[in-house]
Amino acid sequence: MKQYTWNLIVRDADDFNPSFTTPSDVTRWLQTRPEFKQPREAVMVLMVDTRNRLRSFEHISSGTLNGSLVHPCDVYRAALHEPNCAAVILVHSHPSGNPRPSREDLELTRRLREAGHILGVDMLDHIIITPVGNTYSLKTHNLLDP
Repeated sequence: MKQYTWNLIVRDADDFNPSFTTPSDVTRWLQTRPEFKQPREAVMVLMVDTRNRLRSFEHISSGTLNGSLVHPCDVYRAALHEPNCAAVILVHSHPSGNPRPSREDLELTRRLREAGHILGVDMLDHIIITPVGNTYSLKTHNLLDP
């Protein structure tokens, strides 16, 4: 097992799945994604297995300068179709440059946590990222738990 400086663990040449142990690991991976450099909100869900290895990810929604529509069905549909998905990490962008969650972001997180609880799919974190790389993890700020 070879570990790289950006915390991606490579098990072998054809099995290249990042393993996320902290919100910073997710942030480093996200900063390579073009969706989060756009001038409108983007929402993505990352599906991870029981060892927090990325199984897949899906772009859920693109919105406006200051909003995006996200429905629990869209988030968990992707997770339920992914074999070995044990949990999700929700990520969305704030093109304004301010990574702090809005009241709507906190309400969405609450609704998604409830839906995940019913479905048996944990929501590990909700991370907000800006085009310049500022991030806000709701888990780190103790805003993820009910």
